[in-house]
Amino acid sequence: MPRPNRFRLWRDITWLTQLGVSMVAPLFLCIWAAWQLQVRLGFGPWVMVAGILLGLGGAAGSVWTFARMALNRAKREQAPPSFNDHR
Repeated sequence: MPRPNRFRLWRDITWLTQLGVSMVAPLFLCIWAAWQLQVRLGFGPWVMVAGILLGLGGAAGSVWTFARMALNRAKREQAPPSFNDHR
């Protein structure tokens, strides 16, 4: 039975970790900023709703960018060999 490619395993774990951070960070930062606006400047509760929506939009944009990059990488890995690479 062949051993799994450890480099590929760690690369995939790293990509999944990056995806998770890219999804969570914009949401938390926007919620934190909305909370700061409420506490320090006295804005109403609508700021928290706006912060959540902006955070979700930022997370969705990050996931979209990550998905495009992953699909492009998969296409490059499955590309047919060039003329000199035939064996």
